[in-house]
Amino acid sequence: EMYDLAKRNKRVLKQSIVVGTVVAAMATFLFVVVVVGISGSATTESALLGLQGQLSPVLLFCGIIFGFLAIATSYLVSGIYLTELFQYDYRLKHFPALIMGAGVPFLLFLASSRSFVRVIDVTGGVFGAFEAMVILLSAVVVFRHRQHLRLIHPKILIGVLAVLIFFAVMVNKIIEIVL
Repeated sequence: EMYDLAKRNKRVLKQSIVVGTVVAAMATFLFVVVVVGISGSATTESALLGLQGQLSPVLLFCGIIFGFLAIATSYLVSGIYLTELFQYDYRLKHFPALIMGAGVPFLLFLASSRSFVRVIDVTGGVFGAFEAMVILLSAVVVFRHRQHLRLIHPKILIGVLAVLIFFAVMVNKIIEIVL
């Protein structure tokens, strides 16, 4: 999508990605420094509740609205990404892909202790590990085919070992959900 927005100009696309990443990283860093600088060891999971006694109600309300919008847009982008991943890469129809991409994390949030950080941890662990495994297995197959390598080759074994590590992470996160 960014490629189309950049009018297929790779230089503009590269600059947009770099600038967007740097601005987002700086804003996040500034937010963390300000929150931890003000609330110190009283910093809470939601960050802003620890600032309750330090900021005026109006400023706190603005911060909460800004935080909600940041989380909502992040959830929206992640949901769209996962939905498209399931739809285009795994060939699921739109509705099942939407349920898996946006519905599962939301249901985990509702079913869990309502800890946003925990939901991000679990969904990132499960979906991230699953996606990493698929990418690594695809790379192993392509690399093995192009290089005409035997299955027992150091490069192939490293890829398979990495897949097993990601599989262990995914199983661990699923066990955390169940328990």
